[in-house]
Amino acid sequence: MAVLTGSEQTVLAASRGSGGSAVGRMDAPDQRWGSAEGRGHTASGEATQAAAEGGRKGALTAPGQLAAEQPTPSPDLDGGAAKLPDVQHVEETQAPVTPEPRGFEPESSEELKDARKEREQTFRNSDGTY
Repeated sequence: MAVLTGSEQTVLAASRGSGGSAVGRMDAPDQRWGSAEGRGHTASGEATQAAAEGGRKGALTAPGQLAAEQPTPSPDLDGGAAKLPDVQHVEETQAPVTPEPRGFEPESSEELKDARKEREQTFRNSDGTY
């Protein structure tokens, strides 16, 4: 006994069991038979079309299912552009003066031996940098 899955195979198997062929019993589109020998394998733009006839417009949804495609929601701006906040008080200040870091100085920099690695040394410099 053979077990077949899929709706098409089930129909074919059921029709064979009744002593006949399934061919001619199902609605099938008319097909042209023949050979493509000697024909080109390209088509011009004029010989093709992007729109297909028939079918349903849009996707179908089941009860409780969200639509397949939804438009992107637009932000609610109360009919206009976003408002900038009102500036109440502005006070200019000076940037703090910081000394320019000098970095490593052989006379004053001290090696941090706990931070030593196989190919790396770390120094604490007199200007506060490492």
